[in-house]
Amino acid sequence: MGHSASTTNICVSSSRDNTVIVWNYCSGDLLRTFLLPSTPLCLALDPCDRAVYVGFEDGSVQLVEFIQPDSILNSLYDTRLQTTPVQITLPPWSSPSELGAALCIGLSYDGTCLLSGHSSGKIAQWDTGRRSFSAELADLNAPVTNLIMFSPFPGKKLTKPQTVVKPKLGESNYTFTAQLIGSMGNNDFDHAVSISGWPSEMLENAISRFSGPVAASSSGDDKLSKENEELWQIINEQRELQKKTWDKYTKLKSGRK
Repeated sequence: MGHSASTTNICVSSSRDNTVIVWNYCSGDLLRTFLLPSTPLCLALDPCDRAVYVGFEDGSVQLVEFIQPDSILNSLYDTRLQTTPVQITLPPWSSPSELGAALCIGLSYDGTCLLSGHSSGKIAQWDTGRRSFSAELADLNAPVTNLIMFSPFPGKKLTKPQTVVKPKLGESNYTFTAQLIGSMGNNDFDHAVSISGWPSEMLENAISRFSGPVAASSSGDDKLSKENEELWQIINEQRELQKKTWDKYTKLKSGRK
């Protein structure tokens, strides 16, 4: 799954026919097909949905980029290219030692570090900037089938489960009871951050603050405004005096001639 909350969010699937397909998650339309040199077993999307990382049966890792460096548009949404499969010609990233099949992939929050878990029990680290093997982190002596990368900004849990009633055989629903933990926020802004999108009233209020006139909000501002008016009055008086003096000088000079 992609990371977007818009109607253009994507999802990526892989198959044993050596293909990776990008879909429009909301409409189900096929956006692009990529042909790989080997069988993909696991995927990890870039945090900005610019590319997908693929783990192969031979333990190598492949980067499949969605946006070309010389293009200003996202080629995934170019209808002229959606029916044409793309052959990946760049060589995959390989390790100096035998790792076994890549069963899972985890990507760091900023997309700079890639971890892969292998059938041999080894966990490898890859440098996404240099596009190469970095180090072997661990050997668990058992196949590594799952990797979870924790976010540096963990969200606060607002609920806790109370009871879960499992469905009976033949029923398709069940009852889940949860309890709120504390408050969802002290103000409207805290509440808006925890939901998808922004309330229209909050956006209109913010825009009006930028576009509307700035009024004095305290006695200190009123005092500064009054001092400013007095200074402009002095400046205007000095300009009038300078003008009269210049006119008098001009007349005297003309009389002498």
